Amino acid sequence: MPKLILKFKEAVLNEFSLKKEILTVGRADDNDIKIDNMAVSGHHAKIIKENGDFVLMDLNSLNGTFVNGQKISKWILKNNDIITIGKHNLVFQDERAEKKSTLTSTAEMKAPEGTVMLDARTQQQLLEEAAAKKPSESVVEMVGAVTLISGGEGKRDIELSKRVTVLGKGKDADIKLKGFFLPKVSAVISRRPAGYFISHSEGRAVPKVNGETIKGQVKLKDGDLIEISGTKMHFYLKPAGE
Repeated sequence: MPKLILKFKEAVLNEFSLKKEILTVGRADDNDIKIDNMAVSGHHAKIIKENGDFVLMDLNSLNGTFVNGQKISKWILKNNDIITIGKHNLVFQDERAEKKSTLTSTAEMKAPEGTVMLDARTQQQLLEEAAAKKPSESVVEMVGAVTLISGGEGKRDIELSKRVTVLGKGKDADIKLKGFFLPKVSAVISRRPAGYFISHSEGRAVPKVNGETIKGQVKLKDGDLIEISGTKMHFYLKPAGE
């Protein structure tokens, strides 16, 4: 069964089997493959099954869809094609191509009159070996981080490895903010199995995410812009330990 492997840099995030006739990719919740990144359009691209082929089509996305570094509007996918959408890659893998290649390159022997004849036993062995091959890629743990764009004090790049990261003016704050009347703890970012969540703690300066003032707890997505009283920072995901 052909499949797509979703990757961020070298980290494998997920795998998707191409079982449906039409499969959509984008940032909106109703997509078959959802990519939480501000560079990805709500409905960015789709893949259609046509006569046994899988055809990739860009849906007039803002930043475009690329295959092997080339911007496309429509593309018939081939084994190991790399689709780039925003900051993420989707690797198209089609085991049917491996089997077809094995059939054409299997062991041969010539009959006396020069006719080419396949060695059936060797052919079967090679087919079984090809079918048994599995991708060796392992899922890499992702960790959140922020880069201070403006304001703030101390380091500009901060990895969110703690269960709770404190943002405020206090001396023990993990991310120190600038501004008058800011409390010691203005907001916190919590690390959970489901992801990273930001919430307001105290004070008048309520955090904004992508320009919108938060209410309660908000789950952060790769590429989100956080702003607290003039301090702006970019949230992103990266492989742990990088």
